[in-house]
Amino acid sequence: MIETTKLNVKTAKEVTLQIMVDNKAKGKGIMSEHGLSLLLNLDGRLALFDTGQGQVLGNNARTLGIDLRLIRSVILSHGHYDHSGGLIFWKDLYRAVDLYAHPDAFLERYVKDETKKIWECGIPFSPKHLEAFGFTLKLSREPQVLEPGVIISGEIPRIHNIPYPNFCCDHSGEWQEDTIHDDQFLLVSTPMGWVLVLGCNHADLVNTIDYAHKLNRGEKIAAIIGGMHIVETSQEKLEEKAEILKNAGIEYVIPLHCSGFPAMSVFKDQFKEKFIEGKTGMKLHFEEKGIRIT
Repeated sequence: MIETTKLNVKTAKEVTLQIMVDNKAKGKGIMSEHGLSLLLNLDGRLALFDTGQGQVLGNNARTLGIDLRLIRSVILSHGHYDHSGGLIFWKDLYRAVDLYAHPDAFLERYVKDETKKIWECGIPFSPKHLEAFGFTLKLSREPQVLEPGVIISGEIPRIHNIPYPNFCCDHSGEWQEDTIHDDQFLLVSTPMGWVLVLGCNHADLVNTIDYAHKLNRGEKIAAIIGGMHIVETSQEKLEEKAEILKNAGIEYVIPLHCSGFPAMSVFKDQFKEKFIEGKTGMKLHFEEKGIRIT
């Protein structure tokens, strides 16, 4: 565990997040897919949070004028194909890159869809494959500091139990319900305050926000962005999620990927002009006065 009382927080002067992959797209030549990838820029230092399925990351990087070879670190939120397939691009980049993930991200995993069909949904590469691509694997269940002011959460304590009836995994040769304990988030210190960056939020908002506040010593979280895995959640539960965000003091809400249109409708109603509908290609600048979009 990071000793949060001794945590050295240094905020970059310019902090941006560019949406490289999302289920929706904005702009000529920008493509979407079911997946997520966010490019974090801290005064010119680049880190990639998730990589999407791998079908559109390369196209979008070229269209947006982003050189993937300049990325210093890749962080995986968890071990699902729609967040990790884009790792294939490093096979031909010949660059040494640090890859941060939870050790359980590489479990053999399956999901049962609405038709009752069961299909594989894990990372399409083994650790050995990724090392051959040039990645240095930094696997940890504990929080890690990417750099002062950027915290990788590691495993999120499940104070509140969350059911996962449609996910299963092969854990040491035994089939078990997959509780996706490899789910992790980023906390980024920005000029406007802390920003909480989610992949799919399989740990649920209530557990995630509670742990984020432990990691940043209870300081305010100004914004939350990413997938929230509430696409099939009832209206009543969605309103409860909005209340959780409000009670935590979060001002800006940018739901992506697996959040779903019903959730966006509720968040738009609750957060008004501080709700942002994120799309692939959008760049968010976190400034003292708030979020500026380009």
